[in-house]
Amino acid sequence: MPVKHGQSYKIMSTLKVNSIIPTAGAPTGGGGGITQIKQTVKSDTTTVSSESFADLSGMTVSITPTNSSHKVFIMSHMTFCHQDQNHTVAFRLLRGSTPVCIGDASGSRLLGTGAFAQVGDGDHPFTVSFQFLDSPGVDSEVTYKIQVATEGGDTVALNKRQVGDGGSTSPKNTRYASTITAMEVSA
Repeated sequence: MPVKHGQSYKIMSTLKVNSIIPTAGAPTGGGGGITQIKQTVKSDTTTVSSESFADLSGMTVSITPTNSSHKVFIMSHMTFCHQDQNHTVAFRLLRGSTPVCIGDASGSRLLGTGAFAQVGDGDHPFTVSFQFLDSPGVDSEVTYKIQVATEGGDTVALNKRQVGDGGSTSPKNTRYASTITAMEVSA
C-alpha cells in the first residue's frame, strides 16, 4: 500500500531457523558444517604410462581452509580404461607433494590409496571412487592431486578407451568426466 506523507506503517516479520553457522565455521564442539566446496571437473582425456606414480593431468583441486583446525573432505570419481589383461593400475592422493590416505610402508612396495585391475579381455571402462577426511593443519592454500602407476609401465587412459577409440556411437566409445572435490569441514 502506498505511504502518504506523514504516515508510517509498522511491518512485522518472523525469522525461524534451526541454527546459524558463522562463515568461518562453528566453534570446536559446536556441531560444525561445510564452509566451502571446491571442485575440478576433467572432461578431456589423458593417459599415463609409468610404473612409478606419475601425476594424472588435470586431476587437482585447491582449497584455502579458513581455520587451521578445520578438516578437508576429499572425494574423487574417475573412469579409466586399460588395454592389458590382468594388469593392475594403482592410484594415490597427495596433499601438495605429500601422499595421504596410503597404506603402511612395507619394504620397497608402492603405497597407494586404491587400485583396479583389467581382468579378462582388455579396454573396458572401470570407474573408481574414493573419499578421505584430511587434517591439513593450515589456513593457507592446499592443493590435492591424484597420481597413477601402471603395471609394467603400460598405458592407462582417463575418460576414454585406451585403444580402439573409434568414432562409432557404441557405448564402448563413450567419453567420460572425472572429478575431484574438496570440502572444508569446520568441526
